[in-house]
Amino acid sequence: MEWIKIESDKYIFNYHENSIAESDIHKIVDIQETCNEFICNCLNAKMENKIKYYLCESRLEVGELYGDNEPCNGFANDINEIYAVYNDKIKCIGFHEDAHVISYNIST
Repeated sequence: MEWIKIESDKYIFNYHENSIAESDIHKIVDIQETCNEFICNCLNAKMENKIKYYLCESRLEVGELYGDNEPCNGFANDINEIYAVYNDKIKCIGFHEDAHVISYNIST
């Protein structure tokens, strides 16, 4: 399944066509931009690059992309990428994964 991409000030969001993430993408962008600003203010940090955010349809998809095939709601890696479930039951957005990525980038 191919990814659709939309960019905001601090993110590159990727999601699947006809997904719940696609229908909510403008709300997701607003939430994540607000979270990013808050985290950066608290940590006195500034990100050099945009965070790549992959909005997946299932826990299984996230586990497959992580590489261990263990279903999970979300994960962040040290190269500015977040993979998170966004469906009708799970909406893994907000501060948590972003805090990992931003704090990692100020510690390197």
